[in-house]
Amino acid sequence: MWGKLHRGFESLSLRHFIPIKQWERIDKAIASLSEPKMNKTLDWLNQSLQHISDGGVYFALEDIPQGWYDIPHSDIISVFLYEKLQNVLRNLMYSNEDKIYKEMLLADIIHIERGLQDPELRKKESYLLILSSYSKYYKEYLSFIRDVIDRVVKDCKENNVLVACEGNRIWSDKIKELRQYVALHLGSHLERYTQHSIAF
Repeated sequence: MWGKLHRGFESLSLRHFIPIKQWERIDKAIASLSEPKMNKTLDWLNQSLQHISDGGVYFALEDIPQGWYDIPHSDIISVFLYEKLQNVLRNLMYSNEDKIYKEMLLADIIHIERGLQDPELRKKESYLLILSSYSKYYKEYLSFIRDVIDRVVKDCKENNVLVACEGNRIWSDKIKELRQYVALHLGSHLERYTQHSIAF
């Protein structure tokens, strides 16, 4: 694994998951694909606090106001990884891949599924270590997070809900609406595998 794991996935900077040498190439690719949408996202984020975008991730340049509520990006990554591992396991079902590896994948899927329904479980170190153990999907993590954040910010703008990003979290003073919009966009990725959306 790249670097040294810190205590708790959500405390990590996203840059801990990829070698430094690859950042410039990734930044350029993301910028070329995402600039128009990112500009719209930044326009609304800047209504609450001044932000910048670095490699498709949004960072507030000011302190988050007291009384605001957050959703960590690890919650968003949980949905990505649940969907990703389901697809990986399905593709391996009839292959000659090591049985132990398939069982490990299934165990992680079950653990993540439980976490999707239990916000307290998602805070535990054992759960966060599962997420960080799949850092090979880092670029896909980043793309997924960016897409969800862009969609959530768009909903916030349409409903006049202030929102901010802090690199590994998204914040608002209206937690009910924020959770609603995040769950809406994550739910579309879960509906193929479960009747539940993410619980907050």
